[in-house]
Order: sequence, then C-alpha cells, then structure tokens
Amino acid sequence: MSLRAILPVALFVAALFGAAAAARAQPAPPQPGQICFAAPPAQTHDGFYARIQAGGGYLTARNGTTDVSGAQVALGLSAGAVVFPNLAVFAALFFHVALDPAIRTRGASMPVSGSSLENDSFGAGATYYLEPLNLYGSAAITGTSVQLFDASDEQLAGSGTGIGFQTMVGKEWWAGREWGVGLAGEVTGAWMGGSAASGGRWSSFSYTLAFSATYN
Repeated sequence: MSLRAILPVALFVAALFGAAAAARAQPAPPQPGQICFAAPPAQTHDGFYARIQAGGGYLTARNGTTDVSGAQVALGLSAGAVVFPNLAVFAALFFHVALDPAIRTRGASMPVSGSSLENDSFGAGATYYLEPLNLYGSAAITGTSVQLFDASDEQLAGSGTGIGFQTMVGKEWWAGREWGVGLAGEVTGAWMGGSAASGGRWSSFSYTLAFSATYN
C-alpha cells in the first residue's frame, strides 16, 4: 500500500477509535428491577485494542549494487483485541518514507533531487504488556514493498511484495481510563523480489523512535 493511501486509512482507524470509545462509555443508570453488572476496572488492558504511532529515524534499502538511504518519517496504525490478560493481537499498516535519500551505485553517488523512498507494509502481530510498569514488546510478520520515486512521482525503481518483520519495545503512561501514551523504539526489516522494471532482489531496514497513543 502506497503512502498516498494513508489519509483514508487514518480516517478509518480514527472511526474505529471513536466507535470503541462510544462502546466503552458509561451505561445509563439502571431502571428498577434491572440486574446491574460491575464496570470493568479502569486502566487495564482488555477489550478492543488500537494504536497509532508516529516518529522519525533512518531508512535504508538495497537492490544489488545500489543502496538508497536517508532520514525518514514513520507512521503505524494497528487494530485488534486483547485475547488474554495484557496480551493483544492486531492487524496493522506501517509506512516509512525517506525524502531526498542518498542513492549510491557501486559506491558512486547518484543525486536525484526531490526523490523519495517509500517502505510500506501490512501484517499481523501481538503486543504483550509487562505490569505494573506498563512496558510492552510488540512483534509482527509483514508483507512489505519498497519504491523509489522522482520529484514528479514517477517510479524509478521498486520491488515486489516480500516477507518482513516489525518489532517494538516501548513504555506507556495512562492518560485516562482507556488511553495510554508513550515512547517506543521500532525496527523493521524485509526481503523482497524485484519488480519487472528494476529486477534483482531488495532488502530494507528501518530504525525509528516513535510517539504512540493506544486505546485498550
């Protein structure tokens, strides 16, 4: 999925967050004769799970003797459910983009003004929280592709979809009954076949420091 699809995806995830918040709102006062159940305890990891993370770092990709690398911005969107105490499973989208990356072939620089390197992934994984510290580890298996564009958004090179991974280690602080905010370190990697245009095999890695907001 290209970076150009981020906006509708982000709006979809925002709708999920809103629907979850409405579902978890306080119930109306019971009427006479109704059976009352206790509300779930606050500040626990249960029920619907969703996370958005954004940050920056470093992105690199290699195709044969060509290396492309540079500073990147990153966005991740995840949604799923807590299936055991402190353990959530999720589906996710991850986007990493380096603007004006350095391009080198056989050690020689190839300046391409206005170019961008996109590393896009979709996948599924799990997050586990270590309590009472609210530290977490997260891992996902992904389908990943990379594309190199020029200033006119014409694709210069790219890969097919290959297999990859995404890992995170982070710390969150409760910001409300169901919300946690925090910081995390993220590492991704992938190995892909070449597209018809560029051929050869690709590999990519990204290293990110991200801010996160989680509803669960």
